[in-house]
Amino acid sequence: MPDIQLSNSTIRTYKRCRRHWYLAYFLKWGTAPHLINPSTTAALGTRVHTAMEAYYGYDLDPVEALDVVYQVDTFDHPLHEEVLLKEKSYAVAMVKGYLDWAAEEGIDVDLRVVATERVVSVQLPTAHGMVTLVAKLDQLVQRESDGAVLFRDWKTVGTLAKSNHLILDEQFRFYHLLLTLMNPHARVDGGLYMMLLRSKRTARAIPPFYRQDDISYNDHDVESMRLRTVEVAEDIQRTQARLEAGEDPRRVAYPSPGDHCRWACPFTNVCPMMDDGSRWQDALMGNFVQQDPYHYYGSQMIDTVRSVLGKMDTREESGEPVRPQHDSVRPF
Repeated sequence: MPDIQLSNSTIRTYKRCRRHWYLAYFLKWGTAPHLINPSTTAALGTRVHTAMEAYYGYDLDPVEALDVVYQVDTFDHPLHEEVLLKEKSYAVAMVKGYLDWAAEEGIDVDLRVVATERVVSVQLPTAHGMVTLVAKLDQLVQRESDGAVLFRDWKTVGTLAKSNHLILDEQFRFYHLLLTLMNPHARVDGGLYMMLLRSKRTARAIPPFYRQDDISYNDHDVESMRLRTVEVAEDIQRTQARLEAGEDPRRVAYPSPGDHCRWACPFTNVCPMMDDGSRWQDALMGNFVQQDPYHYYGSQMIDTVRSVLGKMDTREESGEPVRPQHDSVRPF
């Protein structure tokens, strides 16, 4: 069986629709950069992520970081300039408000930031060989009062109601499992789910606008997540092996149509072509590009921000870490 790499996004895509997984992760097709809509809620979330990384990872002003981000994006997408500038006012209001709220609530008082945007990986044995679990953590922090390690994830949201269902969220369970497998002797104490409401906080807006939830898991949770991860990993290994052996992808990687096709899949126009005899391969080549499905794990915009703000750390040239690592969390 092939040795494969799996992120939570990979697993979620496979469980939702095998055909989407087949096109994106097996054949490695993705949306061409010039065709990506720069003014979606997902794009806004990415920009706020960059501001938070600048603030927590490099001691930069997050509002200044946003200014750089939007300058770059409006230059790259001049036809979207008006929309992007309007969105910028939302982003700035959200980030400024967050800084005030974080200071008032003291959410960072007992936390030491160990790393930002850290890519971590660990091998997991299955019945068909090894798979590599991989994740990119928005933040890895250590609670100074007891030395526990936690991860923090930033979400720009339309409502704070998701708090009611966070215990079911597999992304955090996956992160917790990965860190636990990496260092069984460290105390991993779950994650911090940080939500920023997409709001300008005008006089008519109704608070609260921010919320941080602490999600913890016990040993039973971890073992359950390990079992389900092994099971889906073995299923993916079998599917990939059958595809590599030449079996028909229409059978092996069948679609699972649903409402998610509209908002979660870029291949909605190509998908039916795979079933009606059309030249779907040509449609892919004409509208998509082949790329590493984990390309977003790179540094991306933050290097530009640091360069423009004159804060690039020369230690990186020698391979030294930008932020010193504490002995108890160095394996991460």
